[in-house]
Amino acid sequence: MTTSAVTPPAHPAPPARRKSLAKPALWLLMALGFLSVLILTEYPYFGHPNPNRARVLSEKLAFLPHALAGLTALLIGPFQFSTRLRQRNLTLHRILGKVYVGAVILAAPTALIISWHLDKVDQPETYIFAETCAQAGLWLITTIAAFITARNRHIATHRQWMIRSYTITFFFVASRIPMPLPVVQHMTDAAFTIYLFLLLIASLILPDIYFSWRELTTRRTK
Repeated sequence: MTTSAVTPPAHPAPPARRKSLAKPALWLLMALGFLSVLILTEYPYFGHPNPNRARVLSEKLAFLPHALAGLTALLIGPFQFSTRLRQRNLTLHRILGKVYVGAVILAAPTALIISWHLDKVDQPETYIFAETCAQAGLWLITTIAAFITARNRHIATHRQWMIRSYTITFFFVASRIPMPLPVVQHMTDAAFTIYLFLLLIASLILPDIYFSWRELTTRRTK
């Protein structure tokens, strides 16, 4: 008597993991915000003669490096969060990371130079320089922390610091998105400085809410 091999029933293949649309949607919103700032805020400011533009451009030795370095950091940041790029070309990821760090190290101090001139010469009662010091300082701290944790191979912590750093990088765009609104245009200089401080605080808190979202929204069963 012979027995035939019994083929075990094939297990159904696990369902394909649905790709989250949250990340692409967030980048799309950020890109649209950036375009709105270029068209509705920056073009009217720099595209037409006005006293404020003349004062900013008078600081050419600080303004041009600051603008180029800030734009470099802003554009490189999204690529640093690309899992595909990091997995396929780790060398490029590291090179772009170093360029990002260098851009922030250049952009932050030059922002202080520009702000010092505008605050002390043109708007002495706005305290905008104090806000710029806080913003530039936090930008440097978070970026350097991201670099050090990457060098020490604490990748999960590096990712968190990089998110904090880029949140402050994007502060330039986020703070200018509402500027075409009348409520912002009619703010006093002091009120606008308070608005920037509040937005900076939000930039610090939101990443940590994201990191702790699971702990904030679910309860441990044991």
